[in-house]
Amino acid sequence: MSTVRSIAQVVVHEHRSWFLGLAACMVSVTFVTIILAHTISWGMGPLSRHMLTHILIMNAIAPALVVALRRGGLRKVTVGTLWYATALQLLLVSLWHLPFTLTLTHRYAIGGTFMTLSLLAASLWFWLSVAELGEEHSSVAIAALLLTGKVLCLLGALLALSRQPLFAAACGSTPTNGNGVWDQHLAGLIMLVVCPVVYLGAGVGRLLRMLRVQWTTEH
Repeated sequence: MSTVRSIAQVVVHEHRSWFLGLAACMVSVTFVTIILAHTISWGMGPLSRHMLTHILIMNAIAPALVVALRRGGLRKVTVGTLWYATALQLLLVSLWHLPFTLTLTHRYAIGGTFMTLSLLAASLWFWLSVAELGEEHSSVAIAALLLTGKVLCLLGALLALSRQPLFAAACGSTPTNGNGVWDQHLAGLIMLVVCPVVYLGAGVGRLLRMLRVQWTTEH
């Protein structure tokens, strides 16, 4: 345990400015994304805005940060790291979208901010792991992308096809969303449209990258 603590202290000390910069960037990106999502989602219900915010953070902002960070020459990660990152992201998405926790985040601003930051951190770790996994394990990266996309699509389908309001306390009742079902269906539809494109697209990109490396090696 002491050895692990010593290694962690050395890593943090050597890359302190990098970690501080990343933390500041994450906080700034979170607030900018929330404002952007609320701006472009004018007329949407609370659950749709909530889902749009998460999609922007997890499927646009986090990959963009990874592209920027990779220019600094990050080290390759292991297969185990990728699966840990995948499990953490899916676990957080599941926990934060339970009716009880979602209601709390809508009632208390600090809860919503913490939820957004945690999802950004988990997504950043996931996309970094996918990008930095060695070429010999490309099939594992593709599997992690497909698994993540499938789970998120199942969540979207649950929201889009359910006839009962699953988040009535969080969505509330307004003239536009009735008892929350319309807002819930729209949130699920957003997930069903965006998530397959992002994760399947990333999987195809990683496949093409693997084939290019193999072709280069053989020739």
